[in-house]
Amino acid sequence: MERKGINRALNEDYRKYRNSILTNVRHFSSSDPCIFISHKREDKKEASDLAKYIEEAGIDVFFDANDENLNNPEVLKNPALVTNAINDALSKSTHMIAVISNKTKESWWVPYEIGFATKNNSGSNSIRALFIKGFAQQTPEYLEIVRKIKSTTELDAFLKSVSDTPRLLNESTIKNFSQYTSHPMKSILL
Repeated sequence: MERKGINRALNEDYRKYRNSILTNVRHFSSSDPCIFISHKREDKKEASDLAKYIEEAGIDVFFDANDENLNNPEVLKNPALVTNAINDALSKSTHMIAVISNKTKESWWVPYEIGFATKNNSGSNSIRALFIKGFAQQTPEYLEIVRKIKSTTELDAFLKSVSDTPRLLNESTIKNFSQYTSHPMKSILL
């Protein structure tokens, strides 16, 4: 049984996976690679598709769709609690992909998350900006410090670089490399 990535924002799944004993599968460790998915709420579908693809590749993600704190109306009313929840998630993540669309320019959180990750995750090498279809704006200056993902080839190369565990990188784990005739992220990327 091959290891799939998990969404570390899903507390129940996280605990279940961490405590499970699966034969022939690498066990969960908090030091395993984990990609934080930064996005504007209006881009949640594309961010969700990206998170699922990364999990299928065997890499953990932090995607806020099911995070107890970031979906709690009481927390969302309190900017300090939102900031703490984001900082906590980013601190537990080793990498970041920011989903960039025309709507991102209206986001206050995406630039904050990129800035926090740049400072705390060994600089901008661990951060990527993934441009989705329809992006037609001039790239904001804060994105000049990170590498861009504009194609499925660039996305897959980044995922390969994120995981230093050979078992995660075999051809059968990251399905795109030989099995997809049409890359599942092609409909999202520029």
